[in-house]
Amino acid sequence: MDRFEAMSVLLTVVEAGGLSAGARHLRAPLATVSRKFVDLEQHLGTRLVVRTSRRLALTDAGRAFVAASRWILGELEAAERGAAGEYNAACGVLPAYLARRGVPRRVEDLGQHDSISFQGFATAPEWRHRRDSAAFTVEARPTLAVNTTEAAIQAALADLGIIRVLSCQMEDELRSGQLQVLLPEFAPEPLPVSLIYLETERLPLKVRCFLDWIVPRLRARMAGLDAEAPEGRGEGKRHSRTERASP
Repeated sequence: MDRFEAMSVLLTVVEAGGLSAGARHLRAPLATVSRKFVDLEQHLGTRLVVRTSRRLALTDAGRAFVAASRWILGELEAAERGAAGEYNAACGVLPAYLARRGVPRRVEDLGQHDSISFQGFATAPEWRHRRDSAAFTVEARPTLAVNTTEAAIQAALADLGIIRVLSCQMEDELRSGQLQVLLPEFAPEPLPVSLIYLETERLPLKVRCFLDWIVPRLRARMAGLDAEAPEGRGEGKRHSRTERASP
């Protein structure tokens, strides 16, 4: 059973007020939606709803699982948008492109170069740079627009221009020498990595074990991290542990 899909079906059915309305919203056969609903309840070993003649009523377990599913799917969507990552935004380019068009020596030189516009974030990333602690924007000429990081990287490998993505997203290409970083001395402030978890009176052991396991591995993966790993509070009832890279 695809648990993410089951959560999505559950939320749609609950928000629509019933299986029939949920099936119409999903544009799926009622029998298929009903089966996914039953499979989820069987997997969890508990009733999520009480079915009446008019609508569905959530049980206590159902209300708790719906709230958790809404949060989990929201976090998944945020992760897929690439909203997390304590990595610098970097300009990457194929060496053959530089041999043909020349290497930009100043940020202002980017205006004379072609670029691939990547619009995969919730808001399109700006071509921001930093000089003497002051931030400013200079963009290369966009010749192609894509909506995934993978497509942007493939376009750069096809010699179509310069890309601007997080350094971790093109880590393999940088390590292999297929792409190279431009103007690293003008890189903007790095972005934070946050490990977000629900607030509880007692932190579950599995969450604590995961934090203890992942934090040193994140530090090892990200060059230039500070030694400190401060605890911070997120919005609402979430906590976050943030690792921050050095400028």
